Amino acid sequence: MYEKRIRSLLDSVRAGRISVDEALSELVHLPYEDLGWACLDHHRGLRDLLPEVVYGPGKTVEQLVEIARSYAEKGLPLLVTRVNPAQA
Repeated sequence: MYEKRIRSLLDSVRAGRISVDEALSELVHLPYEDLGWACLDHHRGLRDLLPEVVYGPGKTVEQLVEIARSYAEKGLPLLVTRVNPAQA
């Protein structure tokens, strides 16, 4: 999944559909994204082909939504474990 995304991004730069700066803004979040209160690993799929796993207990609903939104916007898989009904 990640390799396809990177190839597509590089092909878009080569074809002139996006600029190098636009590609860089995409790549800057690929390894990780620092939310200030959590560091999201967007590079896991390149290392071991498994989705990122987030431990739900101790996180607010808002925090889980922010994490999930970040992964969804990047088309990355995510698994959140041990959520309570409100978090789900």
